[in-house]
Amino acid sequence: MIEGGLKRGKSDKESRIEAVMEGREGREKFGSNRGKKLNDKPHSTTNKEKARKKNFLMTLRKHKAGQKMKLVETGRLLKESKDKHRGKKK
Repeated sequence: MIEGGLKRGKSDKESRIEAVMEGREGREKFGSNRGKKLNDKPHSTTNKEKARKKNFLMTLRKHKAGQKMKLVETGRLLKESKDKHRGKKK
């Protein structure tokens, strides 16, 4: 026999937070081992960390230029294929 899911009654914010904190007791923080190792001793920042901290508006223009290059590239390829097929026409 299939039974419906167990439904919890409404609870206020304090009781929800209390239940969350109760569940967190006795466990380590989540996170990658690499991050834990890097935080243990002083180190220089990696390129990935630098990219994350970089101002988004500074990177916008570079990203747009990359998109335009791709569009120009596809246009060039289409033109080349059109020219190639035009020469074979009888």
